[in-house]
Amino acid sequence: MIPTTGAEPTEQSLDDYVTALRKGKVSYGNLTNCLKSIEHFMAFKGNPIKFQRPRRPRFPNKKVLSEGKTTLIIAATKNLRERTLVMVLAYTGCRNHELIDIRIQDVDIAQQAIGINAGKGDKARVCPLAGECSEQLMEYLRERKGQPDDFLFVTKRHGHQLQSQDLRKIIHVVAKRAGIATRVWPHLFRHSLATAMLERGASVYSIQAILGHAYVSTTMDYYPAPELAEHQVRLP
Repeated sequence: MIPTTGAEPTEQSLDDYVTALRKGKVSYGNLTNCLKSIEHFMAFKGNPIKFQRPRRPRFPNKKVLSEGKTTLIIAATKNLRERTLVMVLAYTGCRNHELIDIRIQDVDIAQQAIGINAGKGDKARVCPLAGECSEQLMEYLRERKGQPDDFLFVTKRHGHQLQSQDLRKIIHVVAKRAGIATRVWPHLFRHSLATAMLERGASVYSIQAILGHAYVSTTMDYYPAPELAEHQVRLP
């Protein structure tokens, strides 16, 4: 299977092999697949082992909106519905599909919180609302009315649930109206919120809770990438 270790590899030979891969210019995908293959082979041989996975490549220059640009976009909204929608995206960091699934009953003005029930893997969470966003939602709900089980944001013409493409179009139009030259899409507000929280000193666990990441390692993508360990950690 592995020419440099033979059909009966020792733990030391596997350590040396994987360490050489980590130090070499091996892509993230190839390294991950190789580690999985070794683990499957060793499990087949009756000597299961586990290697620490490499961190996914990080993009320190990931596009984000500055707080000033976010403010410009909010100011460029033309009606209560647009303004509330943009502010919920900007202040909660919810995903595109999460926002369109929010129902009126998920908004708790008294507790200044909003429930997100359709995250990745159906992981529910509660996002705190800043005072300004909470006030905006309260004003919107007074005008919106509707039943508790109704979707919070619906189409203007027929009152149907917004679709992902509807949300992307709204954000594109408002950002263009605000004079933002670069492309703006719903998920960009999520990256921007996480980056702003990091710059203000928020803990990784606070950011993880707000974004609804299942694993803290995903949240760590917003932090400066540390050097890869030269030696992999073997888990019991």
